[in-house]
Amino acid sequence: MIEVISCDLKTLENHLRTLIKQIPSVTGCRVFIKPNLGGRYPIIKSENTDAVFLKVLCKVLSEHNPTEIIIAHSSLIGFGYSKHCQFDDLIKINHYDTLSRDKNVHLLNLDDVPRSKEENNGFTFHIPEILKKEKLFYINLCKMKTHMETDVSLSLKNQMGLVSLEDRKNMHKSNLQGQIAALATKLRPDLNIIDGIIAMEGNGPHHGKNIKTNLVIAGTDGVEADSLACFLMGIDYQQVSHIMEAERLGVGKFVSAKTIKEHQAKAKKFKPSGKIYKIGTKFRVWPTTSCSGCIFSLNQAFKKFAKRHPIKVLKKIFFDETNIYIGECSGENPRNRKNIYTIGNCSCELAKRNTVRRHLKGCPPTVDEIIKLLEE
Repeated sequence: MIEVISCDLKTLENHLRTLIKQIPSVTGCRVFIKPNLGGRYPIIKSENTDAVFLKVLCKVLSEHNPTEIIIAHSSLIGFGYSKHCQFDDLIKINHYDTLSRDKNVHLLNLDDVPRSKEENNGFTFHIPEILKKEKLFYINLCKMKTHMETDVSLSLKNQMGLVSLEDRKNMHKSNLQGQIAALATKLRPDLNIIDGIIAMEGNGPHHGKNIKTNLVIAGTDGVEADSLACFLMGIDYQQVSHIMEAERLGVGKFVSAKTIKEHQAKAKKFKPSGKIYKIGTKFRVWPTTSCSGCIFSLNQAFKKFAKRHPIKVLKKIFFDETNIYIGECSGENPRNRKNIYTIGNCSCELAKRNTVRRHLKGCPPTVDEIIKLLEE
């Protein structure tokens, strides 16, 4: 099953009601929902699953007499973030605490649940046992986003939020796209919902921009749903490694030419993600293999550095070429570039191979450590 819904939050309820009626297996089940939450504050509408969307979905599901509706997420901690990324704060700042007023809806902190070890293609994942050992109707609820590391962030990538924090760190350090595909062989949602009512384009998720599409994609096959989403975003899914690999591993099938033709008129042209994040004309960051940890720390450090040293910042962004590498960027060749900085443990190999003098270790380094490096 694959559906494309044209709606906004005000008209969403009737559309979801029609959708859920097509899935008789949801009746009387325990429902497990994995929304899409990021660790940035203030909230970016195109990054996080809207509480209103979740409330409407829970209302429609309740009409099918579920024994329980579980909304599950983990804390986004361990990267030097602010307190807003802990589970309780994530719930409050996203207004999810209002959802638990329904006695049948429960918020589950995945930091506290037992996990089982799963392996595939040489990768190891620690997955909540509730998804492996209990009978649940699993809804994978994500946002429609471009992404600097993986081109897009849709239903397949959203499942990264189910594995342990250590797993998420390791996924970023080695073949992220391959690991997303491998994880999809272990976690098979009963329904994938891609919320594009307000989607994200450009250098997401940290520097993406909101784009309103009023589209929602729903499908039982994650590969089909993601490849259709790519088409509607104006992105070639055949250039997205984790979608191609997931199909090769048997996770699902690509969207058909017939379905693409049927929804052709709804397609938008998203600004794609780029390999470089530019500030001014001379300041460049190469973050495409970095996890949120180093990106967040660098963002915060640069903001504080700019307040302390406005003249130095103007020089760096308009006059003195500056290149900062973060993440596992060993494939880059910075030899013809000036004023190179490498930040984080993942960039150690690049720093060593190119004898980079300004290198800062850490997973990630602290904001103050980065500021000190920039002040040198």
